[in-house]
Formats: sequence, structure tokens, C-alpha cells
Amino acid sequence: MKLKRLQKRSGKRLSDYLDLMKSAMEQIKWLEVKRLGETALKKLPHFPATPMDKFILYYRLGCAYNSLRYFSLALETFHKAYGVALKHRFGPEYPASVSYMMASNFLILKNTGLALSQYRLVEQYYQKHGYKKSPMDLTLHIFTLLGLGFCYLYQNNAEKTREILEEKLPSYQTTFSKTILVFYQHLKGEYLTKIKDYAGAKLSFQEVIRISENLTLASFFGKIHLAVLNILEGQPGSAITLLKTILKETARLKKKPTNNVVICETLLLLSKGYALIGLQDKADIMEKRLKVRVKELDITWFYVLSKEVEQIYQQMESSPAALKNWTEKEPALSVISRTREHLNDQMSSYKPDSETESRSGGTIIGKSPVMQEMYQLIEKVAPTNLPVLIYGETGTGKELVARAIHQRSLRSRHTWLACNTGAIPETLLESELFGYIRGAFTGAQTDKKGYIELASDGTLFLDEIGNMSLGMQQKLLRVMEDNLLWRLGTEKPVQVNTRFVFASNENMEELVKAKRFREDLYYRINTIIITLPPLRERKEDIPLLVQYFLK
Repeated sequence: MKLKRLQKRSGKRLSDYLDLMKSAMEQIKWLEVKRLGETALKKLPHFPATPMDKFILYYRLGCAYNSLRYFSLALETFHKAYGVALKHRFGPEYPASVSYMMASNFLILKNTGLALSQYRLVEQYYQKHGYKKSPMDLTLHIFTLLGLGFCYLYQNNAEKTREILEEKLPSYQTTFSKTILVFYQHLKGEYLTKIKDYAGAKLSFQEVIRISENLTLASFFGKIHLAVLNILEGQPGSAITLLKTILKETARLKKKPTNNVVICETLLLLSKGYALIGLQDKADIMEKRLKVRVKELDITWFYVLSKEVEQIYQQMESSPAALKNWTEKEPALSVISRTREHLNDQMSSYKPDSETESRSGGTIIGKSPVMQEMYQLIEKVAPTNLPVLIYGETGTGKELVARAIHQRSLRSRHTWLACNTGAIPETLLESELFGYIRGAFTGAQTDKKGYIELASDGTLFLDEIGNMSLGMQQKLLRVMEDNLLWRLGTEKPVQVNTRFVFASNENMEELVKAKRFREDLYYRINTIIITLPPLRERKEDIPLLVQYFLK
């Protein structure tokens, strides 16, 4: 009733939308929160809004995206909230709470390096300020420790995960809520799976199902992990039976984006399970069902999930016990090879062809471990709309990496532009970036669009960003915050939708300390950082480069 009363007076002020969003959140109506937030966001330029109003709008909309499993959108929205909190110097609890939410989304996307950096910021807050300010209470601190445990585990540091499970978390055990217990048992189950204690892992995931009760999201993920354990133990038949049960159970639930995540993960595992026992017809049926549903998913999350499934089969290659129990219809290793081919074919329809980068002006060469890590990071961040900061010495290939990000993004069919801000005189840079209207200055005989407007819906690469003046930085920050651009001489802004990729060969933190770069802009662009190694640090790639240039 409260929500309906509020809806009658909505639309006049931003505060009306914020009240409606709060009421919908209390009733766990996340689709309604999303709808209200997106409507308010479109009307934001026409609303008188305080910085706190903007922060609350971004934060609540980010929570809706997160709950609906739109992780990339959640990251972008929380990133805006983080920028507002820092720009207007809100209390430390505000950016800390956003850091926690960003860390959680990075973790789900298995971008553990960025998740770890955000969780550490939250941990630093607790060490300095304790539990005085909402929402930074003890419960959130426990979830931060759990998040750190998952990060360490995904970075193959099982010992640090063990320390969190056995040394840090037990001291808080008397305060554990039902939800915390579910996450605790889930982390324990993944840890035991990592150290190949499959029997112990099964007990933990069975506990997840028991605590969270049947037909909930947590219980479904517990059952999926049990199916994965069956696969790892060489029992594809048991895994398939369990996965089919999950599909039947989800069919009884009302259609929700969160349920679609469970269904797609189940279909992906089921298609590989059928292929594993030689039932390719059924595997193809599962893949067809998957392709229909995957369009509704966060593409970054699905890409990460597909890679995880591939890793499950890679683990089986090194498991003699699992290989022994496999189907006799065809050799086990040929099944692995075939299922991996299916996975690669499937993924090719969800991301741009990797050959596009060579048609765009260059190819990234290198197979060294540091380059492999960089490729993985590019694949993870490309489908998002978050700004990226690329560090590297001159000649390390910063523009090639920026192009690769664009080509693998959902913007790949739109405009790509590159601008070296250090090579353009300051007097011309503003007109080049922002454009101008006729009569804005002597010689401006026609309207001209700038780089930012031309790259709307696409990607703009700004090199040598550290050389930009403080005044230009302020104008750029305004565009990034509001998606509105003012051409020189105009009184009306233009709506833009430009993704920014920045590059620098200087240490940006040092530039901020030296007052040569705005702190608020730095925090706006430093969420995702890619550092390119010089050739002297990857000498094993030199023969590949020689072959490429000779060819």
C-alpha cells in the first residue's frame, strides 16, 4: 500500500523516486527498483539534486542490478556512486560501502585482482574506524572476510583461505546469521574441493542446501556444486540426474532473472555431461535451450562461467580415478577434446572474432605468463562499460590493448577513436575533444562534433592523459559523471554514451600528490588498471616477435 501511495505522487522530484525505490527495496521488488532507478537516471539532468541524492540513486540502482545478476551494470553504477562520494568528500563509510559492493561484483565475475583490492580498502576502513557507522557493521565485516577467502582461493592461495576459515572467522561464529552460515559453508566447500577433499566438500554443500532450505538460489548453487563434484569423481550419470532435478525444480518457480542464472549454469553443465557419456543429440538440445536464454544474461558473467566449465574438464585430465569411470563408448581424452571444441564454438557466438584486432591496425604478440594474465583481464573487462586505465612505457602497445578492449566489447560495431592528448596544443584540445558551434570563436564557421561526441556508443582512447591541464580534467570529469557534453559556445548539453580508455606512461598517484592531476578524476578512472610489461620483462616473447616481423 505504501508503494502505491508513493507512486501516485512520483515524477515531480528526485526525492519521490528515491522514496519509491526505498519502499520497493524493503519489499524485495528489485525489478521495480530497477525500473524506477533507470527512469530517474534519464530525468536526472532536469531534477534539482544534491550530491547525496545522486549517491543514493546510484547506490540503490546498483543494488538492484546486483540482485538481478546484471553484474557489469552494477559495477558501472556503483562506480558512479563511488565517484560522487569521493568528489564531495562524504564520510569514509560511504566509499567503503561502495567498495564492498564493487568487490562483490568483481568476485562474481572472477576478476579476483580487482575484487581483492576493493576488499582490502574495506578491511582498511574497519581497522581504522571499527563498526560505528551504518552500514559498516560487524555483519558486513564478516562478509568482507568471506569475500577475501574466495579471492585467495581463486588465486590458488588455499593456505590464506584456510587461515580465514579456521583462524579469523571462528572468533565471530556466535554472531553468524543464517545467511552468513550459508556463505561460510559454501566457502568451506569450495576450499575442500580445491584441496581435493571431495567427501568433505559434499558435506559442506549439503549443509548449504539444508540451511538455505530447498528451492532458494543458495540451495540451487549448492546442488550445482554437488553435480560438479560428481563429475570430478568420474560419475557423470549421477551429475546428470542431479542437474535434471535442478531444471525440474526451477521450472516450478516464477520467472526471475536470478532463476535464469541457475538455469543457464545447469544447462551448460548438462550439455557437457551428455557429451561426456556420448549422448551428443541430448547435448545439442541443451545447447539450443542455452542459446535462447543466454541473451538475457550478463555476457561477462557467462564468459567467466564457460571458462570455469572448461577448467572442470581440464582437472579431469589429471585424475586417473575419474578417467577410469568414464564411458566406454569412446576414449575419455577424445571426449574432453570434443567438449572443449563445443565450448569454444559456443563462445564464438557471444564475443567478437579475435581476428578483428589485426584488421584494426595491429596484433598483440606474446605467450609469456604476464601476457596471458593481461589477455584474461582484457576478456573480463571488455564487455563492461567501465573506464580502463592502461599503464606502460612508450612502445609497450597501449593503443593495441585499448583496441582489443573495444573489439571484444559490446560496442565493437560502433566508433573507435584514439586521441593523443599530449600531442595536441592546449588551446586546440578543448575544441578537438568537446567540439564547438558556429560562431563560438573566430574561424568557427560551422558546427563541429568533438572526439567525445563522435565516439558516442563506441570507445574513445585518450593517450598521455597525465599531460591534460587541470581545467580540461574538470570538464572531462563532468562528462563522465553526467554523460552530458557542452560544445564550445553552446548553452544546451548533448547526451553522449562514450566508453573511455585512458593511457599513461607516468605514475598517476605521483601526479595526484604533485597536484598535477585531479584526485576526483583519478579515482573515477583507476577502477580497472592494466599494466603492460616492457619487453625486457618478457624476453621469452622475443622469438615470437621476430617471427611476426619477418613474416
